[in-house]
Amino acid sequence: WFVDVQDVARLHVAALFNSTVKSQRLFADASAYTWNSILNVYRSIYPDKNFHEDIPDEGNDLSVIPSRERSVELLKAFGREGFIPLEASVKSSLESFGL
Repeated sequence: WFVDVQDVARLHVAALFNSTVKSQRLFADASAYTWNSILNVYRSIYPDKNFHEDIPDEGNDLSVIPSRERSVELLKAFGREGFIPLEASVKSSLESFGL
């Protein structure tokens, strides 16, 4: 499961300063992902570059994650529409490395 570090930070701040957060466990999971989905993001960002072929039969994580509704509610209170999507997070990370 994937979550952007900025969303994790926002939820930590929310837990510290939002008086309605008391003795709650906040789950931060934007989406499930695979290495093939990361490769697809790379390919969409850099269409002129060649990347490794998809990993055959990689499979998907079928874990059941507890509700994240409370986390989304707190992110919205911080002006976000929800979790940062995988593609935006990967792109931001690559840009931070000057790529």
